[in-house]
Amino acid sequence: MELQDLTEGYQERVDLEMHRLAWHAANLMNVHLKKKVTVKKLLGKERNMAMEERERQFTRLMEARKG
Repeated sequence: MELQDLTEGYQERVDLEMHRLAWHAANLMNVHLKKKVTVKKLLGKERNMAMEERERQFTRLMEARKG
């Protein structure tokens, strides 16, 4: 249980940092582009999908650890 909490906290910090970086990059890029770039386009996926994928990966890793 504690390992899962630590893993989720770490992933949440990484996700926030990536969102922050994408926001910064979008602001820099939009100055020079005709077609505007969004944070979602730069990240390539919705944040909800990232949560679902993270849960699937965590489950797979925990099962591999048990076996």
